Amino acid sequence: MVGVLQVHGLVLRLGFGKEKAMANTLISMYYRSDDVTSVRIAFDSLEAKDVVTWTAMILGYSTHGFGLQALQAFAKMLRSGHTPDEITLVGVLSASSHAGLAKKGQMIFGSMPTYG
Repeated sequence: MVGVLQVHGLVLRLGFGKEKAMANTLISMYYRSDDVTSVRIAFDSLEAKDVVTWTAMILGYSTHGFGLQALQAFAKMLRSGHTPDEITLVGVLSASSHAGLAKKGQMIFGSMPTYG
C-alpha cells in the first residue's frame, strides 16, 4: 500500500493529478491494493471522465464484490453519454453475476450491439 501512496504523491507533486491517463492508472492501482476509499477519491477528483475511467471503476467494483455499485456506475456512465466498450460490458456482466442480478445482466447483454 505504501508504494501506491508514494506513486500518487509523486504524481501530485509533478502536477499530473488531473490527467485522465494518470487518474485511470491510479484508480487501477488502488483497486489492486484493495483501497476502495482512495479509488473513489481519485475517481471523483477527475472532472473529465472517459470510457477508460468508467471501465476502471466498474471493473474495480466488480472485482471486489461491489456488484450493485458497479451497475450504478454503469448507469451513470450511460447517462453521461459515454458508450461502453467490450471490456466495460464484461465487467458489468461479471458484476451482475456476482451480485445475483442475473436478470439485470441478461437485460444488459440483450442491449449489447452485435459485432462481426
